[in-house]
Amino acid sequence: MARNRGIEETRGDWIAFLDADDLWKPTKLQRQIEAIEPRVTCLHTNFFYFGTSQGQVDVAADPPEIRYRVDRVAVSNPFRISSLMVHRSLPVRFPEWTQYAEDLIYFLDVCLLAEIRLVPEFLTGYRVHLGGQSANPNTAILRYQSIEQWMARRRADLDEATTTRIREGWLGLMVEMATLARHQRDWTQYWTIRRFLEQHSDHPLVRPLLNERVFPKWAYAVKDVLDRARGWTASRRKRESG
Repeated sequence: MARNRGIEETRGDWIAFLDADDLWKPTKLQRQIEAIEPRVTCLHTNFFYFGTSQGQVDVAADPPEIRYRVDRVAVSNPFRISSLMVHRSLPVRFPEWTQYAEDLIYFLDVCLLAEIRLVPEFLTGYRVHLGGQSANPNTAILRYQSIEQWMARRRADLDEATTTRIREGWLGLMVEMATLARHQRDWTQYWTIRRFLEQHSDHPLVRPLLNERVFPKWAYAVKDVLDRARGWTASRRKRESG
């Protein structure tokens, strides 16, 4: 992998990553350098996102003892690769055994091995693309499977409670994706995720989704037409009474 080759070839003490479609504010590296302390081997910044949507993510809302727990990072990732600066001595590399969730797996290994500090300013810009991979149900499933492989590889470093929280967090995310797909009438996405979740049919987070009754597509189409008609009628009555 090119990133691992870059890490091996570097001669400086610190390594920073910048994806081609992300941004750094001009003071990003300087502020990270100023925040270096003894024993610290990783620094990251808060980040903002831009592109098809705009906003910012303040990861400082969680205290460090929670923010960098691997079960928390696996589900609610506080990092973006372009926000990181790591010490060259840190023995972490990007996984070459999978093409999915490589960044997340790298972050998880960092959390197991590094002393991490946050620069709380919003100095890294993360570009959001329309129809990104995170919206693809097949990609989400493959990412989950990569996390399962990582947990198997890291079995000696993880207790059972941690692996249970990671698994439940991901299954919860998949249930949310399926529920949203049903509300949006994206039946391809819904059935893709539902078929995957059938492998976990005995899990209490999954069971309600699998037990819900799914009607033919035409029934939802009729319901949506009736709901829009009711909404239009209610809105008209409100205008007339006002």
